[in-house]
Amino acid sequence: MSLEVSLIVANVSHHLAAVGCLILRIMFDRVLPMTLFGALSFGCLRRVGQVWVLQTEATPQASLVHGLALGHALLSLAFMALLTTLFVIRRTPISRRAAPTQMLTALGGTFIMWIALAQPSTIDDWRVLALADLLMIFGLAFTLYALGALRACFGLAPEARGLVTSGAYKWVRHPVYVGEFVIFLGALLPVLSPLTVLIFCLFCLLQARRAQLEEVVLSATFPEYVVYSQQTPALLPWARA
Repeated sequence: MSLEVSLIVANVSHHLAAVGCLILRIMFDRVLPMTLFGALSFGCLRRVGQVWVLQTEATPQASLVHGLALGHALLSLAFMALLTTLFVIRRTPISRRAAPTQMLTALGGTFIMWIALAQPSTIDDWRVLALADLLMIFGLAFTLYALGALRACFGLAPEARGLVTSGAYKWVRHPVYVGEFVIFLGALLPVLSPLTVLIFCLFCLLQARRAQLEEVVLSATFPEYVVYSQQTPALLPWARA
């Protein structure tokens, strides 16, 4: 009887541990990032309202900067809302889970530029601000296009959830990183300083490492990715690998 009880207890413990792991995985894979980006979406919504009612001077330059700032705010809202949705609908990885160091690299590449954006403005020339908003609008639009192709295959860490070669992925292998580079290049201009340039360089290095890690995972999971990578450049459509 004691042996039977021990087996039952061991079986129950095993199932409880499995359920606990599943709950933790759901929390970290979906609930926490969905909550984070949902909060950021709410912040973007508030920003849209603030820019919408902002009083500006009745000059062509002021109107241009205001219009670009509003377009940037609206696209930022769409970007954050899409990320929130993608964290809910994304698939479970086909490949093994990312190692802690790989996850830290992904998180660093995702959030390090927020440190630069928190720095005080150093430039207030309307032409620089207009260029900054124009770059961010273009980058956001292209990133939304790329994320729309990813859909349920979206992820932060180097994990394979599926192979996407359509949409923006017909032109380059890492279109999301291209879009983010343009976004943060524009965001860098109003806060340009030695510190923010250093942060931007670290951001580029982290993103390059992320792309490298993703390619290793995708090549190991999908044999056809090797052919795709030989036919499709990494970042620039006119710079064939």
